[in-house]
Amino acid sequence: MNGEGVGATTIAVKHRQEADGPHDGNAEGFPQSQQVVVVRDDDLRPGGQRGGQAGIIPIIRATLLAQRQWFNLAHVVQIAVPGLRRSGARGFTLIELLVVVAIIAILAGLLLPALSQGKAAAKATECRNNLRTMAIAMRLYVDDFNAYPPTQGVGIMGFSRSYGWLMEDDWKMQLVPFTGVQDDRFAERADTMRVLRCPQIVSNKDGKRGQGQYALNASGTAPFLDPANLGLGGYLEGSSWNVRPTPESRVRAPADMVALGDIMPGFTMGKMFWTSGHFDVCSTNRAFWPGSSHGGGANMLFADGHVESGRQTNWLSVANRHRWNNDGKPHPEMWVRP
Repeated sequence: MNGEGVGATTIAVKHRQEADGPHDGNAEGFPQSQQVVVVRDDDLRPGGQRGGQAGIIPIIRATLLAQRQWFNLAHVVQIAVPGLRRSGARGFTLIELLVVVAIIAILAGLLLPALSQGKAAAKATECRNNLRTMAIAMRLYVDDFNAYPPTQGVGIMGFSRSYGWLMEDDWKMQLVPFTGVQDDRFAERADTMRVLRCPQIVSNKDGKRGQGQYALNASGTAPFLDPANLGLGGYLEGSSWNVRPTPESRVRAPADMVALGDIMPGFTMGKMFWTSGHFDVCSTNRAFWPGSSHGGGANMLFADGHVESGRQTNWLSVANRHRWNNDGKPHPEMWVRP
C-alpha cells in the first residue's frame, strides 16, 4: 500500500502481520496485532540497500492493536509525517465562517449585559463611598456649629474636565472645607471634589447627559423653608429672607432620618440640566424626587452617617414619609402642594 507524497518524496506504508499471529475472527478481519512501517523512498537505494543494511529501513514503526476496533491508517501516516496533507483537503466554507461569526455574536450579546451590570454596580459603590465621605464632612460641620448647614436653595452649575459637572449648592459649599478643599481651588483638588456628586451618568427628559447630583433633605415633607422646620436645611424666620439653621438637637432619631442623597435630573440648561439642591417628596414635580439612576433606585445618607440603597418608589412611599422629618412623624397635613 503506497501513500501519496509531497513533491519528489513518497510515503510507503506496509502492513506486516506476525508470522504466528492468529486471526481473532472479528468482523473487520484484522489480526490482533499489526505493524505499520512508514518509510520515505529517498531513504532507499537501488537494490533496496542503504549503508550496507539490507531491506527497507523503517523511519517510524508503530504497533496498533486492532481488537474489534477500526483504525484509520491515513491518520497514522499524517501523525508520523506532519508535513503530509491529505489530497483534497480544503479550508472553511462561507457557511462555516458565517456560523462561527454568529456564535461569536451570540456570546458577545450574552457577555455585554453582564459587563454593563458590573460597571453600574461599581458606580453605585463609588456613590455610597462619596456619601460616607460627606457624612464625615457634615459631622465635622455640626460639631463646629451645633447645627446643620442651612440653604436658601441657590447654587450654580460648574464643570471641570477633572470631575465633570457639579451643582455647587450653597449647603454643599459649606461642607467643602471639611472635605479637604480650601477656598475655590476645585481643579487642584479634583479627587476631593468628585465626592460632591454621583459618578453615575444620568439623562433628563431632553436627553441631556451628565453626572448625577446630591440634594439635601432641607424641609422634610413640608414645603421648602416652611416654618414647620421638619428637615435639616433650616427655615425662614418671619417675613425676612433670613434662614435659621436646624439645630442638631431637633433631630429625634438620626438613624432614621434622611439627610441627603441622589436626586432626579431637572430641566435643560444650555448643554447641561439644572438639578435641585433640595428634595420635596410630596411635590408633583419629578425633578424634586429621589433619583433612579442606580438600577431604578437611589442611595441615601442618614443623619447618623450610614447609607441605605432603595428604589425610588420606596423613598416616595407614604409608609416612609416619617423618615424625612426630624421629629420622626409623617405630618400628612403638609403633603398637599399647590
